[in-house]
Amino acid sequence: KLASLNEVKVMQQQNIVKLTAELEAAKKQPAAVVAAAEPKTDAERDGYMLGQSIASNAVVQLQMVKDTGLTISIDQLIAGFSTQLQTGTSVMNSEEMSRRYAAMQETINKKMGSLIEKGYDQLNKHLEQRKALVTQNGVRWFAVKTVKAKLIRDQQVEVSVKVSTLGGKVINDFADDKVPFDNNLPPMLYEGMSLTGAGGAVEGWALAKDIIEREPLPPWVAPYDVIHYQLAIK
Repeated sequence: KLASLNEVKVMQQQNIVKLTAELEAAKKQPAAVVAAAEPKTDAERDGYMLGQSIASNAVVQLQMVKDTGLTISIDQLIAGFSTQLQTGTSVMNSEEMSRRYAAMQETINKKMGSLIEKGYDQLNKHLEQRKALVTQNGVRWFAVKTVKAKLIRDQQVEVSVKVSTLGGKVINDFADDKVPFDNNLPPMLYEGMSLTGAGGAVEGWALAKDIIEREPLPPWVAPYDVIHYQLAIK
């Protein structure tokens, strides 16, 4: 009986060790994201929309932090955001926060050159062995569907445009009836339309930094993102 009791005790101790290890491992796993219920009232939907907008604007800053090799705690990022949003206070003093923010920005600025070089390398690799129609203001334009006759000034045509990142995130996607081909068009739209005619299609490729002053881009687009501009004319 004593031997049997000892065996049971050993098994219990082994189970305790195993369960303890499993518990510690579970603690290290990220918590599952609970799907939010769809907002119903106007106030709820407006609040959700604003939250999504604020988060999407912060995404590029977080991505640049990651791309420069800086390490931050996501849990504390969320804690800092929640605390400021709910109470307007901080557990850190303003002097330290300013100092840390300045140091982080300095690191990002120092790394930006290499990130942009990597962006160009990615762009060049993606476009290798393709012959561009023309390169204008950093944008390389390619024929997708060729036509004989190009547009003439003030010609009204139906245009569809899709702007996205190389990774597939959509920046803009629209179709507009009877767009007049003239100098009042946005610069990249005018450039693309000038290269083709009714029934034709072209595409442009560039780094975000080369078009952001001429083409509005959302805050979540990083300067070193590869941008794909697709234009078709009916």
